[in-house]
Amino acid sequence: MANENDTLSNMDKEEKKRLEEREQEREASAKLGEKIMKIPKSIFGWLLGLGALFLIAPFVPFVSEPAWLWIFLSVIFFGNAIAFFMTQLKTVPASNPTSKAVVTYWGKRYAHVLDEGDWFMANFLPFRIDFIVVSIENQNLDFVYTHIRCKDESAPGTDDEVGKERAGGSVEVEVSVTFVADTENLIKHITAGGISRSENKNPETKTLIHDIIHDMLGEAVRQEGRNRTWERMTFSQKALIGIILEKLIGKKIPGMPEKWTDFNEDGKEAGRLRTYLEKTLVNGVSDIHDLGIKIKRINVVRAEPDGPLAEAANLSAIEKQERIAELVQTEATIEQGELYVKASKDNDGNPTITLGEGLRVSRLERDKNSSEVHVDSSGSPLLDAAALFTRSPSTKND
Repeated sequence: MANENDTLSNMDKEEKKRLEEREQEREASAKLGEKIMKIPKSIFGWLLGLGALFLIAPFVPFVSEPAWLWIFLSVIFFGNAIAFFMTQLKTVPASNPTSKAVVTYWGKRYAHVLDEGDWFMANFLPFRIDFIVVSIENQNLDFVYTHIRCKDESAPGTDDEVGKERAGGSVEVEVSVTFVADTENLIKHITAGGISRSENKNPETKTLIHDIIHDMLGEAVRQEGRNRTWERMTFSQKALIGIILEKLIGKKIPGMPEKWTDFNEDGKEAGRLRTYLEKTLVNGVSDIHDLGIKIKRINVVRAEPDGPLAEAANLSAIEKQERIAELVQTEATIEQGELYVKASKDNDGNPTITLGEGLRVSRLERDKNSSEVHVDSSGSPLLDAAALFTRSPSTKND
């Protein structure tokens, strides 16, 4: 046990070190990108400055003639400044949803992020400074995973099969996830395919990053199906939410059991998970898979039997409800029959009818379609009940 803890501690230290190195690389890239973005401004400033300098040169006493040469040079630089302004002033659109941009220099991305607005670029030789626009919007994905094979604990098997896993029923799970591009990791978002169109024919995915998330969540759900029976799977929505979130962020949620099969859907763990989700997902939690996204919401919409198993489960539930209804009706009939027996007691406290006779009266009262025996009331319920048993059910008296 001690060795396992030491191993986990070393893994945590290595992961922390890796994250620190990645953060240092990002900061260095952002600083370099910020310096690169000063170049276009400097170019425009120099063009305007030189144009103005050559324009006033002829009026300076110690500057030699001819004046037309200085004016010609001034026109050239002012013209270049105007051309630069017209072609290299580009806009990060102030749209809905919000947009951000990543600086590129000679085709390489830098972590300096540009906000909405106008920016000078220099997308020509020898500078090749430009940007890539990224839409910062909440993206809602709804994935349906069918034929999730669960394990079977109902069949013990032979002695040779003891301890072996058996395939059980399958379930269908619908997962809904909302994420947004992480503005501090837009390069990773672009690299992961956040702005690249998906070539997958799956209608639920639109970009390459959607494909990655779809496969990642499907793997987590299918793996959990191997650990649970289909009955438990259908009541494990909260556990599945935690499993999926851990899969995306790459770390253990505090207060959760080591194995999610030990998660209590109605216990303290569920409350801790709900609190964690409410606090953490407000501003989003970053993934650890270099996708450059922040998770804003996760929900397991449903987990239910799939295909023929769903029909069998429905039939089983219907039969169970019918049995319960029959049991309730039988108990009510017995109680009513006992009341008839109790009401038939004579002055000595002895019942004048049996329980079977009381049940018959109860049945005739409850089942209006049964053959009835009509008896003119004598004013005494005991005599009326006795008359019922002295006549044939098929006899009718007016």
